[in-house]
Amino acid sequence: MMFLKKNFLILSVINFVILYFIFSSNSTSYNNNDKKNEPSFSKEPKYIKIFGHTYNSKIIKNNFLHPFKNYSPISNSSALKSKIKFLLFHNKAILLDQKIFQSNNYQISLFTYGLEIQFFSSLSEIIESNKLACEINVTSIQLSSHTIPAAFYIKCEKFIFHISIFYPRGNFFWIPADNYQLEDRRKILNDHPRALNRFQTKAVRKDNENYIVPIDYGQLEYDLDRSKFIECNFELAKSSSLKSPQNKVKNIFFFYRLFYIKEILESNKKDYWLSAGTLLGWYRDCGIIPHTTDGDIGLLAHQYDSDLERAFLRSNKVPLIKKLGFVNDSLEFRVGDEDFPIDLFFNYIYNQTHMMYSIQAIRKVYRIFLTRVEYLCSAELFEEKFFVPCNPNLMLDQIYGKNLWTRMKNNNKMSPTILLWKRWSLVEWKNAVKFYENGTFLKNYTWNYIRPHI
Repeated sequence: MMFLKKNFLILSVINFVILYFIFSSNSTSYNNNDKKNEPSFSKEPKYIKIFGHTYNSKIIKNNFLHPFKNYSPISNSSALKSKIKFLLFHNKAILLDQKIFQSNNYQISLFTYGLEIQFFSSLSEIIESNKLACEINVTSIQLSSHTIPAAFYIKCEKFIFHISIFYPRGNFFWIPADNYQLEDRRKILNDHPRALNRFQTKAVRKDNENYIVPIDYGQLEYDLDRSKFIECNFELAKSSSLKSPQNKVKNIFFFYRLFYIKEILESNKKDYWLSAGTLLGWYRDCGIIPHTTDGDIGLLAHQYDSDLERAFLRSNKVPLIKKLGFVNDSLEFRVGDEDFPIDLFFNYIYNQTHMMYSIQAIRKVYRIFLTRVEYLCSAELFEEKFFVPCNPNLMLDQIYGKNLWTRMKNNNKMSPTILLWKRWSLVEWKNAVKFYENGTFLKNYTWNYIRPHI
């Protein structure tokens, strides 16, 4: 019996050793084969996504990461200039600066174009194949883990073609910044990240040359002046969303209200900005404040005109439902409906550094003082572009208190700069509030609201 046990034990050990080498050999073979077949993570993915749009990364990379052959800038002839314009026209580049139509073409030394990223590859190939007698540079930036083109610069002896790359982002174009310097010339694009509303174009012919141009240069210039792009605070938004997630249904409802207001204000070329709670929602939450019940827009009082008021009275999307205060010092529009209104606050110049707007509480009128908005920037909210103050932190500090707005609360404390201004006199009170419905002044309804507070 002991002999059998001993033999069994020896046999078991031998079998174990044999099996170990078999499996070790198979495992090694499998791992080697697996290494041959596994994807190389150092290789560029076939497709990349930029703002939700998919592009062939090989085409983009091959056409701007390999160097262009630079030919000595030896000519400023009109023939060379015309040839470049011809190439740009046939590759759908858009001439963005209308000065070419306002002055002598030969006196212009900088031509600024825009080009959608989808046409980048074909333009790269045709520029290289034509061996232009110019210095050609393609700038790039890092976006997430990808290197993407920012602009073409075709520098000839006495003129430069600047072709800025446009990236579709939501309902607008996003334009990256680069570090390329134009010596004594000022760039209108690629100096900062910028954003432009999508716009329609047309083909035109001038002096026997063809161009693709915006249909409405005036609207483009208005947009360009306010196009410097700033992002919301993604770190704060991540923290806020953990405490109070975005209300998707409310966001959709809110978006359409803001979109129709944007259409009216921008078609009338007014300066406006997301303000108060709406500014806070965009910057801190990258959306809206989940518990909000209204929206806030700031405007400049000196830009008020009767056409703007009529536009809201006639609107069936965001109609004027309530008008408060007076044009000269305290105007406010309430548009939409009382279930979810948007308040438009007109800001009045107080002195060289500050402005103010009014908030009405029955017959009491309060004023909030803010640093004057000298410049506006662009921002994304719900994939649409809106104007915001270029220093949102400063305005939020002044409305809610320094850094107090960074913490999620059910009610952020109102501005430390709010002051009681006055109480409407009886004569003022009778005209300080007006209600409207479908563009019609509701005289009886207004009087019934005013009378109890006389």
